[in-house]
Amino acid sequence: MQDPWPDRCRAQRSNTLGMLPGRSSMPRIAAALLPLCLAMSGCRSLNYPEVPAATPAHDPTTEGHVAPNTEPGAWVPLSRAGRNALKMRDYDAAEQNYVAALAETTMLPEYDTRVRTALGNVVRIAATYQAQRRWNDSDRLVDLIIENAEAGRGADFSVASPVFIGQGNYRTSHDRSEDAIVVYEATRLLWNADAPQHEAARVQTGQLIAMAYLDAGMPEEAITRMQGLVEDVSRIFGPASAAMASAYFKLASAYEQDNDFSRAEEAYQRSLEIRESIDPDGLELANLRNQVASFYADHDRNEQAAELAGLAVATLEAHDVQGANLAAVLDTLASAQTQLGRSDEAEANFKRALAARDQTDPEIRPQLDRVLENYALLLRSLDRDEEARTIEAEISSDNDR
Repeated sequence: MQDPWPDRCRAQRSNTLGMLPGRSSMPRIAAALLPLCLAMSGCRSLNYPEVPAATPAHDPTTEGHVAPNTEPGAWVPLSRAGRNALKMRDYDAAEQNYVAALAETTMLPEYDTRVRTALGNVVRIAATYQAQRRWNDSDRLVDLIIENAEAGRGADFSVASPVFIGQGNYRTSHDRSEDAIVVYEATRLLWNADAPQHEAARVQTGQLIAMAYLDAGMPEEAITRMQGLVEDVSRIFGPASAAMASAYFKLASAYEQDNDFSRAEEAYQRSLEIRESIDPDGLELANLRNQVASFYADHDRNEQAAELAGLAVATLEAHDVQGANLAAVLDTLASAQTQLGRSDEAEANFKRALAARDQTDPEIRPQLDRVLENYALLLRSLDRDEEARTIEAEISSDNDR
């Protein structure tokens, strides 16, 4: 029996404006129509109390709220100055005062409310910087919060975790996957991180860690992480949930990068089965079908690629999806049809893809040049070199802009 997985490396599909171009005998594009992102939520409103009265230290039930009879120097005026600066939207001054106030709490025990309040103030400034896209500034503050967490002084999980996730996502998107792993991992050091109500958040963060390892070129570690998380996802969200479909997709991606194509196919198929049971006409399923079609096309399984891409196109058309997403999926379909020798169908779909490409913003259009490249390859295979040169000239024109 012929090996369905030829000896070749995993296709690298880089994410560019939501599209994932692949590599095989023809350039390919797989569209990420509705990527599942962990939304970066803002921090809850924080209070900045004066130093509370001391609580009797012998009562073990109040230890987490004890304010010992030690005055942390300028903590109160610095916190007040930071709060006033924040009201005036002078964020640099707020940062300066809040960081100084945090330094004043160094000698206090980690369970003192002033420590977590000081940390929470710094988290709030980091969240503000993220909202303003001041990522380098928030990076600095997140590192400071992590240093405190590593010393046993953890900020509140429910307040700091969304900021950590947002910073990790930023680092991942800027080719800093190993730095992203550090900040994702640090969420487990936050105060109350192991509380039962945070279990789902911990599992979601675990998946982000696995994908960061994959981005960092460590698929074996990503596989180990995802294998351990699949059971947790099933238990928390359900075995037929969208979260489970997403978990299998991530596991499949890790297997694929590790060149374990049989296990990758099995995980992709399980993801497809779950998505089909949830919403057989949904855009999420169309997105997944196109991703798996690209996987098959990258390994010369073009019959399966054409079937899945065709179903994805039908779903997009039913939802009246146009532009870049439709162009990308049509390219996947037409490229598979080219490999199968179905030239007439392939050319018709390439022309549809080009029409959809023309509907996109001119700034985005060059990202769809693979449609032109693939169409030119088809034309050359049909000995229509002059038409192919015309198409290739348009690619050059895009590159010159």
